[in-house]
Amino acid sequence: MDWQPYKDHFARSLAAVPPEQRVELLRLGMAPFASDPALTLRPAKLMVVSMKPYGAPDRSYACGWDERAVTPGLHRWYDGGRQGSNFVREADELLTYLIDRLGLSVPAHDILNVYAYFYRAADAKQLRELGLDLLDCTEFHRAFLATVQPQVILCIGNGAAPSAFATYRALLDGDVREHRIAPRLLLRSFTTPDGLRVIGVPHLSYIRAAPLLAAVGTLLEEGDGQ
Repeated sequence: MDWQPYKDHFARSLAAVPPEQRVELLRLGMAPFASDPALTLRPAKLMVVSMKPYGAPDRSYACGWDERAVTPGLHRWYDGGRQGSNFVREADELLTYLIDRLGLSVPAHDILNVYAYFYRAADAKQLRELGLDLLDCTEFHRAFLATVQPQVILCIGNGAAPSAFATYRALLDGDVREHRIAPRLLLRSFTTPDGLRVIGVPHLSYIRAAPLLAAVGTLLEEGDGQ
């Protein structure tokens, strides 16, 4: 895994921000992947994107390349400190369902799982304060698409930028469809001209995956028929 482009991006961001933000960026660090790219950055039918890695207000972190040198195989969902959280439990249920419906024979741990923005933050508000243009990682996402060539992308978070869905909607062509599952539960999707299906679900920290499964399954069936 060549980490130099990521290190260069991080260095450019540090050089561009005011001193107080530089301190915050250094404290939080960059962690581009939830899964281990050495194991998962390869051609596959499915990939997963969420907004950003979590960074607590009172902790300092090593950057992803340093973490992975010490802990190869690390998956931030399953091996990190939030493995018992509502988000991981519900995201795993949804991802496992997708794997089964797509007929894949790989565990969820081995699906490429990346962040729309590689920089740690406590929430979307902090990410915006640091500067979305400055933190833009589009060049890397184009490379991921070229390498993986997925048929389905699961975006966890489907609101306005900096969500995963907004990031990939800006990157790819396709008409967005909205699927109202419940009064406060909205699924978004689009299909690119070459048949790539992008499915955006709400953030899973505060909702259950179960009500989403039937709608996601219907979208996959529609994709099979195109």
